[in-house]
Amino acid sequence: MKKNENRKKERVPVIASAFVVNPHHLSSPVEAYIVNLSYGGVGLYVKEPLEGRVQVAICLGVDKDTHVAEMVWGHVCWKGRLIGSSWVVGISFEGLNPKDHGRLLSYLEQHIK
Repeated sequence: MKKNENRKKERVPVIASAFVVNPHHLSSPVEAYIVNLSYGGVGLYVKEPLEGRVQVAICLGVDKDTHVAEMVWGHVCWKGRLIGSSWVVGISFEGLNPKDHGRLLSYLEQHIK
């Protein structure tokens, strides 16, 4: 992690899929691509800008036979510029805990030094 970054947690670069649901909008879930992940949050590329509190459905392929699928609440803490046809968004997790997110926490334990 670079010293000039505001991130408090180390991030793991990943390529994975996700869906983001904003409970205050009646639109369909937004398809997203995960580019990095940490105990504190997730970095995504999305087709439409996001704001506020959201729920993220994360699906990580650990290997050809194992997947980690978890639902995590968070809030949009950072929005970047449009890259191609996708927005860059950072979501800070709320309440990540072993009871509800054990598989995701196990994945992070294995991949963050």
